[in-house]
Amino acid sequence: MVLPRMTLETFRNDPIVRRAAAYTIQTISEAVRHIPDDWLADYPTMPWSQIRAIGNRIRHKYFRLDDAILWEVITSDAAALKTVLETMLAEHGDNGADT
Repeated sequence: MVLPRMTLETFRNDPIVRRAAAYTIQTISEAVRHIPDDWLADYPTMPWSQIRAIGNRIRHKYFRLDDAILWEVITSDAAALKTVLETMLAEHGDNGADT
């Protein structure tokens, strides 16, 4: 989670926080790749293909990452994704997920 007093500008100026955010987003992206498609289909409003794709972008185009996109993901998108994933796990538990 971003510190409450952090702004986009302070985020841009903190290479450790930026890298940590990118790594976390990359990890989430990879984890989503292992969720069964039928589980994902239960939440069609989530941009699953974009979540999966951002990990590749971070891995392969890290020198061209847009700080504003990372900022948007961690400040706006992450909370909704967390809610969906918690609901998904409550419904399905560990059944069917890759380990």
